[in-house]
Amino acid sequence: MEDEDSDPVSDVECLTVHDAADIAASGKRNVDVVILLPSTIDAVSDEEVGDEDDLTPSSLPSDVAGPLVVHFHKDGHDDTEVRSAETHNAGKQLKSQKHDSPKWKDKCNYKEPVEFQPLTKLCQSHPELAVKNPLELFSLYYNDELRRLIISESVNYARQKNDQQFALDESQLDIFMAVLIFSGYHTLPHERMYWCRDEDLDVNFVSSRMSRNRFEDLKRYLYLADNDHIDLSDKLYKIQPLVAHINDKLQQHGIFSQFLSIDEEMVPYFGHHSAKMFIRSKPIRFGYKLWVLASDSGYPYKFMVYCGKSTEEDSTQVKKYGL
Repeated sequence: MEDEDSDPVSDVECLTVHDAADIAASGKRNVDVVILLPSTIDAVSDEEVGDEDDLTPSSLPSDVAGPLVVHFHKDGHDDTEVRSAETHNAGKQLKSQKHDSPKWKDKCNYKEPVEFQPLTKLCQSHPELAVKNPLELFSLYYNDELRRLIISESVNYARQKNDQQFALDESQLDIFMAVLIFSGYHTLPHERMYWCRDEDLDVNFVSSRMSRNRFEDLKRYLYLADNDHIDLSDKLYKIQPLVAHINDKLQQHGIFSQFLSIDEEMVPYFGHHSAKMFIRSKPIRFGYKLWVLASDSGYPYKFMVYCGKSTEEDSTQVKKYGL
Protein backbone atom coordinates (compact mmCIF):
# COMPACT_ATOMS: atom_id res chain seq x y z
CA MET A 1 0.00 0.00 0.00
CA GLU A 2 1.28 3.43 -0.90
CA ASP A 3 2.12 5.67 2.01
CA GLU A 4 -0.33 8.57 2.55
CA ASP A 5 2.49 11.10 2.76
CA SER A 6 3.67 10.08 -0.66
CA ASP A 7 0.35 10.96 -2.29
CA PRO A 8 0.85 13.59 -4.91
CA VAL A 9 -0.32 17.05 -3.96
CA SER A 10 -3.15 18.63 -5.91
CA ASP A 11 -2.48 21.48 -8.33
CA VAL A 12 -4.93 23.90 -9.87
CA GLU A 13 -4.07 25.64 -13.12
CA CYS A 14 -5.13 29.27 -13.53
CA LEU A 15 -5.28 31.72 -16.38
CA THR A 16 -4.52 35.00 -14.58
CA VAL A 17 -2.68 36.18 -11.50
CA HIS A 18 -5.95 37.41 -9.97
CA ASP A 19 -7.49 33.92 -10.20
CA ALA A 20 -4.44 32.38 -8.57
CA ALA A 21 -4.52 34.94 -5.75
CA ASP A 22 -8.23 34.28 -5.13
CA ILE A 23 -7.67 30.53 -4.91
CA ALA A 24 -4.61 30.90 -2.69
CA ALA A 25 -6.45 33.20 -0.27
CA SER A 26 -9.66 31.11 -0.17
CA GLY A 27 -8.23 28.15 1.78
CA LYS A 28 -6.31 27.52 5.00
CA ARG A 29 -3.62 25.30 3.54
CA ASN A 30 -0.14 26.40 2.59
CA VAL A 31 0.14 27.02 -1.13
CA ASP A 32 2.74 28.03 -3.68
CA VAL A 33 1.89 29.95 -6.85
CA VAL A 34 4.15 28.71 -9.63
CA ILE A 35 4.60 30.35 -13.05
CA LEU A 36 5.31 27.69 -15.65
CA LEU A 37 7.37 28.20 -18.78
CA PRO A 38 5.28 29.61 -21.64
CA SER A 39 4.40 27.25 -24.48
CA THR A 40 4.64 30.09 -27.00
CA ILE A 41 6.61 33.33 -27.11
CA ASP A 42 4.60 36.53 -27.14
CA ALA A 43 4.91 40.14 -26.12
CA VAL A 44 4.55 39.41 -22.38
CA SER A 45 7.83 39.52 -20.50
CA ASP A 46 8.77 37.30 -17.58
CA GLU A 47 10.34 40.27 -15.84
CA GLU A 48 7.55 41.72 -13.69
CA VAL A 49 7.91 44.71 -11.41
CA GLY A 50 6.35 44.58 -7.95
CA ASP A 51 6.51 43.22 -4.43
CA GLU A 52 6.54 39.41 -4.45
CA ASP A 53 4.97 39.25 -0.97
CA ASP A 54 2.14 41.64 -1.74
CA LEU A 55 -0.85 39.73 -3.21
CA THR A 56 -3.39 42.54 -3.16
CA PRO A 57 -5.21 42.90 -6.51
CA SER A 58 -3.91 46.42 -7.06
CA SER A 59 -0.27 45.26 -6.87
CA LEU A 60 -0.58 42.26 -9.20
CA PRO A 61 0.57 42.45 -12.81
CA SER A 62 -2.09 42.18 -15.47
CA ASP A 63 -0.43 39.24 -17.20
CA VAL A 64 2.53 36.89 -16.94
CA ALA A 65 4.64 35.03 -19.45
CA GLY A 66 3.28 31.51 -18.87
CA PRO A 67 0.42 29.59 -17.19
CA LEU A 68 -0.01 29.70 -13.40
CA VAL A 69 -0.39 26.72 -11.07
CA VAL A 70 -1.58 26.90 -7.44
CA HIS A 71 0.32 24.16 -5.58
CA PHE A 72 -1.45 22.87 -2.41
CA HIS A 73 0.73 21.35 0.33
CA LYS A 74 -0.33 18.18 2.20
CA ASP A 75 -0.64 19.33 5.80
CA GLY A 76 -3.44 17.11 7.21
CA HIS A 77 -6.46 18.92 5.76
CA ASP A 78 -8.84 17.20 3.40
CA ASP A 79 -9.09 17.95 -0.26
CA THR A 80 -12.30 19.99 0.02
CA GLU A 81 -10.49 23.25 -0.65
CA VAL A 82 -8.69 21.77 -3.63
CA ARG A 83 -11.90 20.44 -5.13
CA SER A 84 -13.59 23.80 -4.52
CA ALA A 85 -10.75 25.61 -6.25
CA GLU A 86 -10.81 23.19 -9.17
CA THR A 87 -14.57 23.69 -9.56
CA HIS A 88 -14.12 27.47 -9.36
CA ASN A 89 -11.60 27.43 -12.20
CA ALA A 90 -12.90 24.53 -14.31
CA GLY A 91 -14.94 26.70 -16.65
CA LYS A 92 -12.03 29.01 -17.41
CA GLN A 93 -9.65 26.07 -17.92
CA LEU A 94 -12.08 24.43 -20.34
CA LYS A 95 -12.40 27.66 -22.26
CA SER A 96 -8.64 28.09 -22.47
CA GLN A 97 -8.19 24.60 -23.91
CA LYS A 98 -10.52 25.25 -26.86
CA HIS A 99 -8.03 26.84 -29.24
CA ASP A 100 -8.93 25.98 -32.79
CA SER A 101 -6.01 25.85 -35.15
CA PRO A 102 -6.22 28.14 -38.22
CA LYS A 103 -8.05 26.60 -41.14
CA TRP A 104 -7.76 27.61 -44.78
CA LYS A 105 -11.03 28.27 -46.52
CA ASP A 106 -12.13 28.63 -50.12
CA LYS A 107 -9.67 26.06 -51.38
CA CYS A 108 -9.75 25.22 -55.06
CA ASN A 109 -8.98 21.70 -56.21
CA TYR A 110 -7.97 21.60 -59.87
CA LYS A 111 -9.22 18.68 -61.92
CA GLU A 112 -6.35 19.02 -64.38
CA PRO A 113 -2.70 19.40 -63.36
CA VAL A 114 -1.42 22.97 -63.34
CA GLU A 115 1.20 23.62 -66.00
CA PHE A 116 4.67 24.02 -64.54
CA GLN A 117 7.50 25.86 -66.20
CA PRO A 118 11.00 26.42 -64.85
CA LEU A 119 11.63 30.05 -63.92
CA THR A 120 14.62 32.08 -64.99
CA LYS A 121 15.91 34.80 -62.70
CA LEU A 122 15.56 38.36 -63.95
CA CYS A 123 19.31 38.98 -63.78
CA GLN A 124 19.82 36.03 -66.13
CA SER A 125 17.01 36.72 -68.60
CA HIS A 126 17.56 40.50 -68.78
CA PRO A 127 21.12 41.33 -67.68
CA GLU A 128 20.88 44.74 -69.38
CA LEU A 129 18.63 45.98 -66.55
CA ALA A 130 21.51 45.85 -64.05
CA VAL A 131 23.25 48.88 -65.60
CA LYS A 132 20.15 51.10 -65.86
CA ASN A 133 19.71 54.03 -63.49
CA PRO A 134 16.45 54.62 -61.55
CA LEU A 135 15.04 57.01 -64.17
CA GLU A 136 15.62 54.50 -66.97
CA LEU A 137 13.95 51.76 -64.94
CA PHE A 138 11.00 54.05 -64.20
CA SER A 139 10.70 54.76 -67.95
CA LEU A 140 10.00 51.07 -68.55
CA TYR A 141 6.61 51.65 -66.90
CA TYR A 142 5.99 55.35 -67.52
CA ASN A 143 6.79 55.26 -71.24
CA ASP A 144 5.87 57.19 -74.38
CA GLU A 145 2.72 55.13 -74.88
CA LEU A 146 1.33 56.24 -71.52
CA ARG A 147 2.40 59.84 -72.14
CA ARG A 148 0.52 59.98 -75.45
CA LEU A 149 -2.57 58.49 -73.84
CA ILE A 150 -2.60 61.06 -71.02
CA ILE A 151 -1.93 64.02 -73.33
CA SER A 152 -4.58 63.01 -75.87
CA GLU A 153 -7.36 62.33 -73.36
CA SER A 154 -6.51 65.37 -71.22
CA VAL A 155 -6.71 67.74 -74.20
CA ASN A 156 -9.99 66.14 -75.32
CA TYR A 157 -11.41 66.51 -71.81
CA ALA A 158 -10.42 70.19 -71.71
CA ARG A 159 -12.23 70.75 -75.01
CA GLN A 160 -15.34 69.06 -73.57
CA LYS A 161 -15.13 71.53 -70.69
CA ASN A 162 -15.08 74.43 -73.21
CA ASP A 163 -11.42 75.28 -72.63
CA GLN A 164 -10.07 75.78 -76.16
CA GLN A 165 -6.73 77.20 -75.06
CA PHE A 166 -5.47 74.28 -72.98
CA ALA A 167 -2.41 72.53 -74.41
CA LEU A 168 -0.01 69.95 -73.04
CA ASP A 169 3.31 68.50 -74.14
CA GLU A 170 5.49 65.68 -72.83
CA SER A 171 8.01 67.87 -70.99
CA GLN A 172 5.31 69.63 -68.96
CA LEU A 173 3.62 66.32 -68.25
CA ASP A 174 6.92 64.91 -66.96
CA ILE A 175 7.36 67.89 -64.63
CA PHE A 176 3.79 67.50 -63.39
CA MET A 177 4.38 63.79 -62.62
CA ALA A 178 7.67 64.64 -60.91
CA VAL A 179 5.91 67.12 -58.62
CA LEU A 180 3.33 64.47 -57.69
CA ILE A 181 6.05 61.94 -56.84
CA PHE A 182 8.07 64.56 -54.96
CA SER A 183 5.04 65.57 -52.85
CA GLY A 184 4.65 61.92 -51.83
CA TYR A 185 7.76 62.01 -49.64
CA HIS A 186 8.16 65.78 -49.11
CA THR A 187 4.76 66.50 -47.61
CA LEU A 188 3.37 69.90 -46.69
CA PRO A 189 0.04 70.70 -44.98
CA HIS A 190 -1.45 72.27 -48.12
CA GLU A 191 -0.79 71.89 -51.83
CA ARG A 192 -0.28 75.62 -52.48
CA MET A 193 2.52 75.76 -49.91
CA TYR A 194 4.88 74.24 -52.50
CA TRP A 195 4.85 77.67 -54.18
CA CYS A 196 5.09 79.66 -50.96
CA ARG A 197 8.07 82.06 -50.82
CA ASP A 198 8.42 82.05 -47.03
CA GLU A 199 11.86 81.13 -45.81
CA ASP A 200 10.69 78.07 -43.89
CA LEU A 201 8.54 76.74 -46.76
CA ASP A 202 10.38 77.68 -49.95
CA VAL A 203 10.55 74.60 -52.23
CA ASN A 204 12.59 75.81 -55.16
CA PHE A 205 12.50 72.38 -56.79
CA VAL A 206 8.79 72.86 -57.53
CA SER A 207 8.31 76.61 -57.88
CA SER A 208 11.22 77.09 -60.31
CA ARG A 209 9.93 74.48 -62.77
CA MET A 210 6.17 75.03 -62.93
CA SER A 211 3.87 77.81 -61.81
CA ARG A 212 1.08 77.13 -59.39
CA ASN A 213 -1.66 78.09 -61.85
CA ARG A 214 -0.21 75.81 -64.53
CA PHE A 215 -0.04 72.91 -62.09
CA GLU A 216 -3.66 73.41 -61.08
CA ASP A 217 -4.74 73.53 -64.75
CA LEU A 218 -3.00 70.22 -65.47
CA LYS A 219 -4.52 68.70 -62.36
CA ARG A 220 -7.99 69.92 -63.36
CA TYR A 221 -7.87 68.44 -66.87
CA LEU A 222 -5.76 65.32 -66.30
CA TYR A 223 -7.76 62.48 -67.85
CA LEU A 224 -7.23 58.88 -68.96
CA ALA A 225 -10.47 57.59 -70.49
CA ASP A 226 -12.31 58.33 -73.71
CA ASN A 227 -15.71 59.72 -72.72
CA ASP A 228 -17.13 58.78 -76.12
CA HIS A 229 -16.56 55.08 -75.41
CA ILE A 230 -17.16 54.29 -71.76
CA ASP A 231 -18.52 51.29 -69.91
CA LEU A 232 -20.90 52.59 -67.25
CA SER A 233 -20.99 49.15 -65.57
CA ASP A 234 -17.31 49.62 -64.70
CA LYS A 235 -17.01 51.80 -61.60
CA LEU A 236 -13.37 52.55 -62.47
CA TYR A 237 -13.80 53.33 -66.16
CA LYS A 238 -12.00 56.67 -65.73
CA ILE A 239 -8.73 55.02 -64.66
CA GLN A 240 -9.15 51.56 -66.24
CA PRO A 241 -6.71 52.37 -69.12
CA LEU A 242 -4.04 53.22 -66.54
CA VAL A 243 -4.70 50.01 -64.55
CA ALA A 244 -4.47 47.92 -67.73
CA HIS A 245 -1.25 49.67 -68.79
CA ILE A 246 0.46 49.20 -65.42
CA ASN A 247 -0.54 45.52 -65.20
CA ASP A 248 0.84 44.96 -68.68
CA LYS A 249 4.16 46.65 -67.85
CA LEU A 250 4.49 44.81 -64.54
CA GLN A 251 4.65 41.55 -66.48
CA GLN A 252 6.75 42.77 -69.39
CA HIS A 253 9.64 40.60 -68.17
CA GLY A 254 7.40 37.66 -67.27
CA ILE A 255 7.08 36.10 -63.83
CA PHE A 256 10.54 35.56 -62.40
CA SER A 257 9.70 34.44 -58.86
CA GLN A 258 8.67 30.98 -57.72
CA PHE A 259 6.96 31.98 -54.46
CA LEU A 260 3.87 34.16 -54.95
CA SER A 261 1.32 35.56 -52.54
CA ILE A 262 -2.02 37.32 -52.86
CA ASP A 263 -2.93 39.96 -50.30
CA GLU A 264 -5.00 43.09 -49.97
CA GLU A 265 -3.78 46.64 -49.57
CA MET A 266 -5.73 49.76 -48.62
CA VAL A 267 -5.16 53.05 -50.45
CA PRO A 268 -6.43 55.96 -48.32
CA TYR A 269 -9.27 58.00 -49.82
CA PHE A 270 -11.87 60.17 -48.07
CA GLY A 271 -13.86 61.43 -51.05
CA HIS A 272 -17.16 60.18 -52.43
CA HIS A 273 -17.01 57.13 -54.67
CA SER A 274 -19.05 53.95 -54.83
CA ALA A 275 -15.89 51.80 -54.78
CA LYS A 276 -14.62 53.31 -51.52
CA MET A 277 -14.43 50.76 -48.70
CA PHE A 278 -14.68 50.99 -44.92
CA ILE A 279 -12.85 48.25 -43.01
CA ARG A 280 -12.86 48.82 -39.29
CA SER A 281 -9.96 46.48 -38.43
CA LYS A 282 -7.49 48.00 -40.91
CA PRO A 283 -4.93 50.72 -40.06
CA ILE A 284 -6.31 52.57 -43.11
CA ARG A 285 -10.05 52.26 -42.63
CA PHE A 286 -11.32 54.43 -45.51
CA GLY A 287 -10.15 54.02 -49.07
CA TYR A 288 -9.83 51.68 -52.02
CA LYS A 289 -8.99 48.03 -51.46
CA LEU A 290 -6.46 46.54 -53.86
CA TRP A 291 -5.86 42.84 -54.44
CA VAL A 292 -2.19 42.37 -55.32
CA LEU A 293 -0.33 39.36 -56.69
CA ALA A 294 3.28 39.78 -55.58
CA SER A 295 6.51 37.84 -55.21
CA ASP A 296 8.19 37.00 -51.91
CA SER A 297 10.53 39.96 -52.50
CA GLY A 298 7.60 42.39 -52.83
CA TYR A 299 7.53 42.88 -56.61
CA PRO A 300 3.88 43.18 -57.81
CA TYR A 301 2.90 41.24 -60.92
CA LYS A 302 -0.75 42.30 -61.07
CA PHE A 303 -3.26 44.29 -59.06
CA MET A 304 -6.97 44.93 -59.21
CA VAL A 305 -9.17 47.46 -57.43
CA TYR A 306 -12.01 45.84 -55.50
CA CYS A 307 -15.33 47.40 -56.55
CA GLY A 308 -17.79 45.29 -54.59
CA LYS A 309 -19.47 42.00 -55.34
CA SER A 310 -18.22 40.41 -58.56
CA THR A 311 -20.37 40.04 -61.62
CA GLU A 312 -21.84 36.66 -62.53
CA GLU A 313 -19.06 36.02 -65.05
CA ASP A 314 -16.34 36.94 -62.55
CA SER A 315 -17.94 34.79 -59.84
CA THR A 316 -17.84 31.79 -62.18
CA GLN A 317 -14.14 32.38 -62.83
CA VAL A 318 -13.42 32.71 -59.09
CA LYS A 319 -15.25 29.45 -58.33
CA LYS A 320 -13.35 27.68 -61.09
CA TYR A 321 -9.84 29.02 -60.55
CA GLY A 322 -9.88 30.55 -57.06
CA LEU A 323 -8.64 34.00 -56.10
